[in-house]
Amino acid sequence: MTLINFWLDALLFVAVALVVWISLILWLVFPAPTKAAGWSLWGLTYDQWYTAQFVALCIAGALTLEHVVLHWNWVCTVLATRVLHRKRPDEANQAVY
Repeated sequence: MTLINFWLDALLFVAVALVVWISLILWLVFPAPTKAAGWSLWGLTYDQWYTAQFVALCIAGALTLEHVVLHWNWVCTVLATRVLHRKRPDEANQAVY
């Protein structure tokens, strides 16, 4: 399980870094979208970079969701014991959370 968490976290880091990198390209390299017609960087137009940003964001979101799913037991325990000040929840209560 540790190895799965490591690779999931590594992929999540790469996905978020990719979103940041593409966002910086769109923000710093290209002019405003209405004036970007005809511009390209490494063979990709503004619209293609924008699509790549959306795809990278979806991948980062899916990996984040999977990260939370794999750590759901910990999330429920912290929520119950630290926030709600109750005893550690059983399996049925974790499903409710």
